[in-house]
Amino acid sequence: MGDEFAALSLITDEYDTLDQKLETLRRSVAALKLKKEDGTSIASCLSCSIGVHIVNESDISLETVYQLTDQALYSAKTQGRNTIVYL
Repeated sequence: MGDEFAALSLITDEYDTLDQKLETLRRSVAALKLKKEDGTSIASCLSCSIGVHIVNESDISLETVYQLTDQALYSAKTQGRNTIVYL
């Protein structure tokens, strides 16, 4: 259960950079410290599952890109929380 977000990024051949940025995002979400309005801490168990599809020449439409990215996200969710999956 949770919210889903999509992001598009124009990155050329820098897959290592993309992986580093996604790992930083994943760790940052897990490290968030939440507080109530009165300032008392809430036990945090936030995580994010990330599905990634690198667009290539065989992707014939935006719908195809969306479907493949959604499949990667679903795969990340089924593999367990706090996971990054490339498809």
